[in-house]
Amino acid sequence: MNKKILASALLAATMSFASNNLRVDFYGSQGAQCEYAPRFQIYNYLPTTNWTLKLYAYFSSNDGSDPTKDFKLNVDFPAQIEKVNGNVYRVVINYGWYPIGDLQTKDFGNPFSIKPSSSNRCYQPYTRNNYPYDIVLESSNGGYLSNSKHPTFNNRIGLLVDKDYVCPGFNGKKNYIHIDAEDTNPATKISSGSKNPKGVVIDDKKNPEFYYCPLRVSNMSLYQATYDYIVLKLDDECPSGSYEFVRYHDTEDNTPSNKVYGFMEPSVIQKDAKMYYCFVPAATKNGRSYPFASTYGIFANPTASSNISKSTLHVDDEDTRNNNSWNFFNLSDDYISRIKNIISGSVDTDYRIAWMTGSSATKEAASEAKPVVAENMVNAPIAAPSGVTIKGISRTAINVELLSEGKVEINLIGVDGHSYASITTENLQPGSHSINWNSAKVPAGRYIMSVKQNGIASGKSIILK
Repeated sequence: MNKKILASALLAATMSFASNNLRVDFYGSQGAQCEYAPRFQIYNYLPTTNWTLKLYAYFSSNDGSDPTKDFKLNVDFPAQIEKVNGNVYRVVINYGWYPIGDLQTKDFGNPFSIKPSSSNRCYQPYTRNNYPYDIVLESSNGGYLSNSKHPTFNNRIGLLVDKDYVCPGFNGKKNYIHIDAEDTNPATKISSGSKNPKGVVIDDKKNPEFYYCPLRVSNMSLYQATYDYIVLKLDDECPSGSYEFVRYHDTEDNTPSNKVYGFMEPSVIQKDAKMYYCFVPAATKNGRSYPFASTYGIFANPTASSNISKSTLHVDDEDTRNNNSWNFFNLSDDYISRIKNIISGSVDTDYRIAWMTGSSATKEAASEAKPVVAENMVNAPIAAPSGVTIKGISRTAINVELLSEGKVEINLIGVDGHSYASITTENLQPGSHSINWNSAKVPAGRYIMSVKQNGIASGKSIILK
């Protein structure tokens, strides 16, 4: 194969974009042919000197091979690689609080590089016609620090499913959102209807969890029912005939533990939860009794029916200085009122949930909203900083924190790029572990220790004495 030089490496001038707060300059990939090593810098317009930064760098692999073995982390921050779609991947680096002085420029250099280990492999920045950059920068609450945006690939929605349901093509992986509700005198509960609604579980600390399967809407529009309903938005736009809105949950302020597993964008679940939904108005005539197969649940408040079960979930959001809010994007007062008949609340939030229990769930509807196969979705957790985190290192032990079950691969890389140690553990359970190692033959100096579990990589700069 004749390698092609990365397009971004050929740029003669720096590309920039700016917001009211920051200007971000991109210098393209600084690596060799087919190596992905983006570089960028940020100019701060404001007196604010600390920013919470999260970097997403999108790239493609020509042969679809797992790029984690070619990944080199050059900074001492949690990082991971996630598969997004087909041959498209992204590197996620969580910088946390990062100082950038007033009216100063911070050059971030090349925080990582991905250099092909095979002569037939080529990594390239993943860009789109409507947005020429491969880099996305977010603040801690998920807001973009520039006019960047995440790419999307299909017209998708999320539908509620039972906790133990395996989404087609996902190899048992669960897509769920865990909201850390109020801790003091928690009052999250099923306030009416069935105590076991489809797609919702309340844990022992009274925090709600929502379980979803992503579906591709093949004809770009959704079937209308005889009543209004709401689904989770998973794309740039809501399907034709439905309308976007946002519910912002101010979740527990004291060490919040919000989590999301699977692809849930554009919703953002970090310190708080910013949820994007699509509202589907009732049909004026010939509406369906239920718009999907009985496998799936929706947010809806239909009239009583022998074939439809209903529940109301009451979410106890943060009590102190509550900042819950809505964004209805200029929808009519009529639509806003109808949305609040399904999802409502001020300082707390009530969700009405409906699902089919009879045999009349429409097979036709299921064929029009086909499950998305695994290779079209991000399968790795995206809210946690990484699947495995290095907590401490000595000459005899490496302490790690695991978020999931699996083997752990550890590599010690010197500044010369040479691997000085390689360790693979047995299958480990989530939690804290101390891994013994023999560093007697490793000379003193500075190293990068990389750890990988289930395709998620993290790295830490260390000094061995």
